[in-house]
Amino acid sequence: MPSPGYLALYQRGELARRIEATWAMLAPCRLCPHRCGVDRLRGERGVCRMGATVCLDTEGFFRARAEEALLDLE
Repeated sequence: MPSPGYLALYQRGELARRIEATWAMLAPCRLCPHRCGVDRLRGERGVCRMGATVCLDTEGFFRARAEEALLDLE
């Protein structure tokens, strides 16, 4: 039985690198196409009104409320 992919990422140290890179994207915020630059780690909220805790959709992608409207127009 194959092992989950995240285990290999963890063992190589890649998972830790990705976590650090994601935290770095929160201040100044560059998570979505708006790139509003707020400091989510200090409680600021940007265009999408999300804080430091973000939501992922079922496929694992960050999708803020403000982007949902933009994506639905495409």
